[in-house]
Amino acid sequence: MSSVKDLKKLPISILMKKYVISVCLTFCCFAVAADEGEVYYHYMKGDMDILNGDVDSAIKEYKTAAKLSPYSTYIKIKQAYAQIQGIDIESATDTLTDAIKADGNNIQARMLFAELLLSQKKYNEAIKQCDKVLAIDPFNEDAVNYKTAILIEEEKNDEAILLLKQFLQKYPDEAFAYYYKGVAEQNMGDTTAAENDYITALKRDKDYEPAASALMAIYERGGNLQKSIKKMEELVHLSPNDDKIIAELAWFCVLAAKKDKNYYQKAINYLEQLNNSVYTTVQIALIQEEMGKRTDAIRTLEETIKRFPDNEAANYNLAGIYDRNEQHDDAVATMKRVIKINPDNAEALNYVGYEALIKADTKKAKYYISRAFELAPENPYIMDSKGWLEYKTGDLANAKDHIESAVSTLFEKKKIELEVIDHLIAIYKRSNSVGGEKELLVTLTQLLSSDWPSDKEKTEIKIRIERLNEIKIIKNDAATVNTGN
Repeated sequence: MSSVKDLKKLPISILMKKYVISVCLTFCCFAVAADEGEVYYHYMKGDMDILNGDVDSAIKEYKTAAKLSPYSTYIKIKQAYAQIQGIDIESATDTLTDAIKADGNNIQARMLFAELLLSQKKYNEAIKQCDKVLAIDPFNEDAVNYKTAILIEEEKNDEAILLLKQFLQKYPDEAFAYYYKGVAEQNMGDTTAAENDYITALKRDKDYEPAASALMAIYERGGNLQKSIKKMEELVHLSPNDDKIIAELAWFCVLAAKKDKNYYQKAINYLEQLNNSVYTTVQIALIQEEMGKRTDAIRTLEETIKRFPDNEAANYNLAGIYDRNEQHDDAVATMKRVIKINPDNAEALNYVGYEALIKADTKKAKYYISRAFELAPENPYIMDSKGWLEYKTGDLANAKDHIESAVSTLFEKKKIELEVIDHLIAIYKRSNSVGGEKELLVTLTQLLSSDWPSDKEKTEIKIRIERLNEIKIIKNDAATVNTGN
């Protein structure tokens, strides 16, 4: 289901750029001001402050201009925009309310207010603003866009479709309208109609990424890979310059190659149609690895890095292949290069820290893992690293909390990471408390009858269940001895 966060809404900064009135027109609205020159000075000073990143000063200047020209809605809109940038939502709400009271037909003020309400998930109030705008301009694109997204979020798909059909009668070339119509239809179970609308959206705008992504998702779930590849080839014809679609088609071919190895080369052929970018060569290297040609994959990325030594993606993926090839020292050195390029790459920090932990260098491990955790505390792999570091340094309580959270998050994502589960079992074995292992035992047992772990993963899960049962027996025996029974 699509949500409001997916809508093709314009960020506030873009909204304001769209609605900014020319200096000449703005100047006309100062006619009632006591001193036009002074109003203009403060207004332009506020604009300059915004450009220089001094939001607080800009707000002061706009407020001064607004006091001198109290009937200017345009100044109030600029003031509200600055307040939003300064994350003063309450003041921005008051300013926009005043602007709308002064000029109820001002579409710019109402649409910015709708954007503000959307950011607070006040959907009913946001729809009221959109309806006010549509009463003034029945085919206002932004109002239709916002209202449609909210209706879809609230599962009022039939209302969204009706609104979009009316809009498309007036503007039949708007890609976003076909896209959202497709989303609503897909939510109602009509995948065929949705697919047709996504294709129409791309015919109207071949670079409209949301429609391409939605089509790819449909094809991924299609089941018949050969049929999906054919559909994707048609999609490439619609958007021949979309690197993402071609890369996705290449990966469809990789999946099909599990049964027919000829698709591997077809995948590489598609990627070679693209420009010789880093993105393309990274994808080719990953496919080479999938083909079992890991040495070729390493060579491809090493040559790419010679041309683009500071490319984060190329270095990061090379480090990953080094790791899977058991070249851990090379992987660490390359991940350090990634960190030098981007000090906030949490995954790279985590990798270097965890490798240090494997080598019992807890001081270095703590430095890197702590930085990674600060940047991405919800990442389950980083949670696991932090928990395992705590386990190694004797902090069992926090170790248990972090690794339990990591396992839970991975299960929610339908991922089985045996090493993380093993870490949790090790903590349960060492801990004196009883209870956590029972919950994990129940969860793993339930997974055996679930459809998403693979048969190979289920075999490994059974081994973990046996280990948990052993811990349970040992602890029960210990409890019996302690109670004298």
